[in-house]
Amino acid sequence: MKFIMNQIVLIVCFFTFLGCNSQKDKDLNKKQKSVPTIEVVKAEYKNSVQNLNISGTILANEDVELKSEISGRVTKILFSEGSNVTKGQLLVKIDEENLLAELKINQIQIDQLSDDEKRKHELLKMNGISKEEYEQTEYKLKTLVAQRDLLKVQLSKTEIRAPFFGVIGLRMISEGAFINNSTPITTIQQIDKVKLDFFIPEKFLEYIKIGKFIDFSTSSTIQNFKAKVYAIESKIDVATRSIKIRAICNNDKRLLIPGAFAKVYLPVEQNKLLLLLTSEAIVPTINGQQVFLIKNGKTIAKSIEVGMRTNKEVEIVEGVNPGDSIAVSGLMMLKDGMTVKTIIKPL
Repeated sequence: MKFIMNQIVLIVCFFTFLGCNSQKDKDLNKKQKSVPTIEVVKAEYKNSVQNLNISGTILANEDVELKSEISGRVTKILFSEGSNVTKGQLLVKIDEENLLAELKINQIQIDQLSDDEKRKHELLKMNGISKEEYEQTEYKLKTLVAQRDLLKVQLSKTEIRAPFFGVIGLRMISEGAFINNSTPITTIQQIDKVKLDFFIPEKFLEYIKIGKFIDFSTSSTIQNFKAKVYAIESKIDVATRSIKIRAICNNDKRLLIPGAFAKVYLPVEQNKLLLLLTSEAIVPTINGQQVFLIKNGKTIAKSIEVGMRTNKEVEIVEGVNPGDSIAVSGLMMLKDGMTVKTIIKPL
């Protein structure tokens, strides 16, 4: 009996031992499987053209909001929205009947007083009236003539004409509407050429000269454009320490729309040797920016200072040395001191 009990104890111990080893193997396999594999790149010096990426705005070469200089009722609208118009083209006609009636009355008064002035001038020669009496009549005649000129000017303002060749916008009035000098009628933009406005920091002012061509793009088209700098603001903005630049660009195909956002590329350094790193590796933090260095299979969270940016790469000013392995994948799950496996990211 004692022999049988000893055999049972040995069997139980044997299977317990096997179970412990099996659990250790499972834990080890699980631990090995939990080590993530990430892609890394090598930080290295490269020859690069540094571009200063700046936000800009597209403006029409000429842009006017049309308003009437006089008050009155609109009798005719003679343009189609969105159409081309020529300089001097009649766009809107305002009621002129009252002005025409006033002008007619004024002309009758001038004719009458003109005859009176001629008669008194002859009497003055013969000393038939005093010089003062003649001058009063002459003054009244000149006043009426001045009133006639004013009425003619006001009459001309009943016709609203295009100030330049361009594209007319949407109309904001209807025939029969009463308008005054604060009523917007429509807009006209000259867009065969467009202006490009942008600001650059004062330290880069040496890279901008009158006549320099710059590259820019917009989100509405994949095409890149060139604009020629023709004006530089005469002072630096004290709040932003930047200066306003204006360039001109041909827009014959009308691909550029006034008001559009533009991205300006300004070369500020040519063929400079920079320590560059793909922008994928940069992780924003509360205190700035960081990358994950990989050394001996461990991650090291390293704060960095960045410089200029290109379309895909960032200049590393401080925090990374040439040849360092930098993580570029799985950044959201990485923590300082993690064990990882690495593979070189293919180009």
